[in-house]
Amino acid sequence: MTPEQKATTRVYFDLDYISEQHTAIFTADYNCIDHDLFTQTVTKLAAESSHEELFSKLDVDTFHGETEPTLETSDFTTEELRNLFIRDMLRMWDEELADNGGHIFTCVGQPWEGPHMLENMRDLVADPDERWFVLYYDFAEDDGQVTLDEMRERSGLFSHRWLNNLLTDDDTWCVRQVCYLPERVAGLSIEHGGDGYTMAIPESEIAKVKVITGAVVEK
Repeated sequence: MTPEQKATTRVYFDLDYISEQHTAIFTADYNCIDHDLFTQTVTKLAAESSHEELFSKLDVDTFHGETEPTLETSDFTTEELRNLFIRDMLRMWDEELADNGGHIFTCVGQPWEGPHMLENMRDLVADPDERWFVLYYDFAEDDGQVTLDEMRERSGLFSHRWLNNLLTDDDTWCVRQVCYLPERVAGLSIEHGGDGYTMAIPESEIAKVKVITGAVVEK
């Protein structure tokens, strides 16, 4: 790129790559759900990443003119690439938190694969004594996203068997682990069919913060 093109071109890192890096951080140390520790870890990861590795995941977002500029390895210094990587890693955290009703995805992955869960969640899903607060979100009828307050007030309480039947149902196409912040309450976002998704939080996780105030029905 020419200096003029670089000044008017916005670049970004491949979202799948950024998502994979998020999951890898939480897999290695779930305590990184703390924002300060997450930032420190991202900064360290950036410092350990090579120019070649980072540049290979970079793409053009927006540009001025009729022709998209071609990115060349010489267009960015290693320090610039590392700073862009930190920017996109922290942006994903901030945007997820703002857009998703107060939670971020701590384990992501492609649809029809998975379920995408960290070890701590796999243990809870496998526990026959664990019960789950469950709330369905309908894209057409509900506003916003499922917040932790809504989970406290509107969800029903479901059994281990019910949850596992949902996770293994043929129409369940994406299961990803989430964490509500700042409470640090872990749960699952379960996409089933095409009209919405189900948010499920283990009873033991909800117990960390506050007693559910809504009507609870055992299923």
